[in-house]
Order: sequence, then C-alpha cells, then structure tokens
Amino acid sequence: MRIALQAGLLLAAALAAGVAANTAGPRRIPWTGGIEARLEAEARASGIAVMSVAEAKAALDAGTHLLLDARAPAEHAARRIPWAMSLPWRTVTSSIEAIAPMLDPARPLLVYCRGAACDEGLLLARHLRARGHGNVSLIGGGMEAWRAAGLPVESDAPAGGPAP
Repeated sequence: MRIALQAGLLLAAALAAGVAANTAGPRRIPWTGGIEARLEAEARASGIAVMSVAEAKAALDAGTHLLLDARAPAEHAARRIPWAMSLPWRTVTSSIEAIAPMLDPARPLLVYCRGAACDEGLLLARHLRARGHGNVSLIGGGMEAWRAAGLPVESDAPAGGPAP
C-alpha cells in the first residue's frame, strides 16, 4: 500500500512538473488542435506575419525580402529555397554575426524551417524581432509546403549527383 501511495505521489509530481514546463517553456505542446495552428497563432500574436508559399514566392521574386533558413546547416545544404541564407535557430547566437551586415532592420525578413510543425522558424523570427527587426514573416508550412507547391529548390550536391 505504501509503495502504491509513493508511486501515485511521484506520478502526480511528474505530471505537475510536465504541465508547468509545457506552460512556461518556449516550445509548448498544444493541449488541443494541431501544432501547426498553434504555431501560426503564436506567430501572429507575436506580430509575425505568416505568408502562404505563393505570397512568399511573389515577395522573393520582387526582391523585397531577405530569406533566412532556420534549419540545421546540413538540411540547408541538402535542399533549400533559392537565395536562402542559413541562420540555424539552434546556433543563432554564434551564427548571426556572420550575416549581421546583411540584416538591415529596415529590410523585411522572411523565415522558414522544415514544415508546418517545425517551431525553429517561429523561434528565429521572435529572436530577430527582439533584435529590432520589425518586419519579420514566416512561410506557412515551411520547406514542406514550398516543395509540395512544386516551387524550385537548390542544393549543394554536385550537378548530376544523387538528388538530396
């Protein structure tokens, strides 16, 4: 009986700690609905616009936005949206200095990551807003939506080599 009580108390404490961490952490898991909807709602609540891939393509074709890839460097090298600069969320504090001269606070920024359930793009966009970039947008659906729309991608793979 005593062991069952201890196990129950331990389970209750773990559940309370998990709920607290999920509520206070930057990478919360939604209790209801999909993570994609939560990420888009959080982006908009943070003042970050969410563009469709068609809107993003038009902005990139017009040359109005600087495109930033929040994914890991290996993912960026394997397949990326043309003209994207790598600024991985996981190493942003050390890698931002390499592209800092190109980050004009007056120029609109467009950020993407892996897909609709990837939060690295949102975290990078928030970081950039905190650094003074007022016009930051996300590509809704990220690289997955870009590819699903049949839009062009580029790679560091040699020409004629295997497709990444």
